[in-house]
Amino acid sequence: VEEVESSVVRQSLMLASMEQSIRASRIELGVTQTSAATGEFTLGVDASREQADSDHGYDGGWWEVGPSLGWSVPLWDMGQARVARSRAELAALEHLRHAAAVELRSGARLAR
Repeated sequence: VEEVESSVVRQSLMLASMEQSIRASRIELGVTQTSAATGEFTLGVDASREQADSDHGYDGGWWEVGPSLGWSVPLWDMGQARVARSRAELAALEHLRHAAAVELRSGARLAR
């Protein structure tokens, strides 16, 4: 009886898919916890147009382009809400996986 139930659970594509979702959610939780503690870094390109000296009859301008670097320091928003949401999503996925495994085992028992 237990062999049939274990076989059904092992071969379930639905449970395998749920396991992948749980792994991804654990990774997301780790990233969320890290970014909440360290802040967020941004890297990009910035461009601005400078005005020319119109006293000399030249009405053009020139562009200045350069790198842009930013870092948000978590002073007031330390990411507690994002971390709590990630934890809740992970817990919900784990509960769904457990419920699906119970349903599969129950169906295997009824089928024999």
